[in-house]
Amino acid sequence: MRGNSPKSLQWRLEGIEIVNPNHFGAEGAAGGGISMLNTMVLGKSDFYTGGLAAEYNNAISGCLTLDLEKEIPINANTHSMSACWG
Repeated sequence: MRGNSPKSLQWRLEGIEIVNPNHFGAEGAAGGGISMLNTMVLGKSDFYTGGLAAEYNNAISGCLTLDLEKEIPINANTHSMSACWG
């Protein structure tokens, strides 16, 4: 959210609070072009700003809720990811 720290935004996956899934998602970083979440298995997302309900207890500026697909597409299992540590 513009004007707020990334720490003010709450991320939820299937109703459970998670850490920021973006690589370099901290304040002052590149913004997080790479995500830990595979978009092939994400079904629905909702973005809430201001006037949050009590269930979003630590969110100051907003909350992004993510839900998984009920059925994972067949081709989602064929994609592989690799990482280099250096």
